[in-house]
Amino acid sequence: MARDIERLKGSVKTDFSYQAWKPFYIIIIGIFYSISVIYIGFYVSSFIFYFIVTYMVGLRNHKAIFLTAAILFPVLYGFFTLALDAYLPEGILF
Repeated sequence: MARDIERLKGSVKTDFSYQAWKPFYIIIIGIFYSISVIYIGFYVSSFIFYFIVTYMVGLRNHKAIFLTAAILFPVLYGFFTLALDAYLPEGILF
C-alpha cells in the first residue's frame, strides 16, 4: 500500500482549463435557462440558450448556426403552439 502511494505521488494533475470545465459551465447555463423560461418565456429563452451553447461547444460556422435557428424555431413554434395547442411558459417578452 505504501509503495502504491509513493508510486502515485506527483502523478495526479488537476486541469483547470476551459475544456475541462466546459460541462460544468453548460450545466450552469442550463440552470439559468430553466429559470429564464419562467421569466422571459420559452421561445426567447430557447433562442438565446441555443446561441450561447453552440458557441460554448465550439461551433463557429455562423451560416449553419443561423440556418439551423431559422429552421428550428419556426418548426418548434408550429409544432408546439399550432399543432399541439400546447401552452408553453410565457414571460414578459412572449
